[in-house]
Amino acid sequence: MPPSKPSFLTNQANHVTGFMGNLTVFMTKNVNVQNDFVSNALTNQPSLDPGLNKNLKLAVNSVSPRVVSVRKSFETVETAISDLKHSKNTSLVLEWRDIVKDYKRVLTSSGGLALHGAGQIQDFLDTIMPYLLEENDDIAGKQGELENYRKVLKEGGKEARNFSDSLDEISQRVGDFKEKWADHTDEVVTHIRQTIEQLEKDLESLSHSMQEVRKGVASIKSSAHADLGNEPSKAMVKHHKSEVKREIKEAERESKRQIKSEQTVAKNADSINSKTDGLMVVWNLINDDINVIETQLKTCVAGRSPVLFRQRVSKLQGQYQGLEDSLRKYATALSLEPTDNSGRSSLFRVFTRLIPGSK
Repeated sequence: MPPSKPSFLTNQANHVTGFMGNLTVFMTKNVNVQNDFVSNALTNQPSLDPGLNKNLKLAVNSVSPRVVSVRKSFETVETAISDLKHSKNTSLVLEWRDIVKDYKRVLTSSGGLALHGAGQIQDFLDTIMPYLLEENDDIAGKQGELENYRKVLKEGGKEARNFSDSLDEISQRVGDFKEKWADHTDEVVTHIRQTIEQLEKDLESLSHSMQEVRKGVASIKSSAHADLGNEPSKAMVKHHKSEVKREIKEAERESKRQIKSEQTVAKNADSINSKTDGLMVVWNLINDDINVIETQLKTCVAGRSPVLFRQRVSKLQGQYQGLEDSLRKYATALSLEPTDNSGRSSLFRVFTRLIPGSK
């Protein structure tokens, strides 16, 4: 059985506070200056990459229906593989439940991280940006702050890739499970077919015995039916014949149920992987967005002109605003999704963790 948890999940909680950078390094600055230049610079600024912002927005808009679809597919497979009476494979059922549990953990972690990142961006735009755009010649100090921020922002890109990789790992495990269940189905159906063949032989033997009874034969020699005694009656043979027919029908029904379960698993596994690919795209685009912003920060840090510095910094507004909006929408899309048996949503638990005394 593959590992029950993606490897990065055990350290996820330690990374949440670092997604968009620890902005406390900026808070010592005096950011009370709100002149006309700052106000004008932060109004209707175009983004650095409008196409990227648009694609990310479209991808995030599809998150909610994708997540709902994946959850329903997980539940459908759970039912299909658990309801089998005689051919249920307990180890495979447990493996599937581990996959579902890990998927939910990825969603919970990613939703909390997106919400935290959006809050950090808002703090940057509302508090740090005005300081960076102050009309003074302290460009070295501002560039030093941005360089520190850029290095931490780079870690945010790593976190985005981690989520994409973890979702990819979930998809691979779902695909592997699909193949395992198909192999299990082949084994079960083959066994059932062999059982039916043996039952049909028994039925044929009973039919022959019935004929012998009718002819007045004293006993049935078949060891498979020694319990009929040395002087079987016509009624006893008829009863056993009826039982064998019933067993054949039950075996045939079980074979059909197993084949149907394989079809259900295959269909829903493909659906899960298709929808999960869309979630991976979201985090790939978030990573791309972070890279665009990081590149702009490098440009800001490299220059020496205070005027050019302010112009370059002001261009971060549109890109950052688009990223913040997308992160909030992503977190909101997950907010009503149940992630464990308690029925509480991921966003609910994010808030309760921030409130002292909450449970």
